[in-house]
Amino acid sequence: MESNNHKNKVIKELSQDEISQTMLNLKDWKYKNGSIEKTFSFSDYLQGVKFVNQCANLAEQKQHHPEIIILYKEIRIIYTTHDVGNKVSMKDIESATDLEILYGKFLLDQNGKR
Repeated sequence: MESNNHKNKVIKELSQDEISQTMLNLKDWKYKNGSIEKTFSFSDYLQGVKFVNQCANLAEQKQHHPEIIILYKEIRIIYTTHDVGNKVSMKDIESATDLEILYGKFLLDQNGKR
């Protein structure tokens, strides 16, 4: 399935092989039920919520919004592309990659504040 987004860029569903190949660089991300997801761990609840706020800002910048599940010391992020029938596209892989970078910077920043 293919779709055009608001920037006239064609978005297409990735094949299982494409998903497997592109996820090799995404540590601890899992392909599940037509989406990719990861659970991030934090030292306490408020640290996780601070990360969620940064995720929300990134999602707005990228115009690609994940499902975010807030648990006590964990945040689960789930990406799927609605424009291709709730399947995985490069938009999801790119967003997950950006989120990994954000998480690394977030942890460095939080550790520097201790």
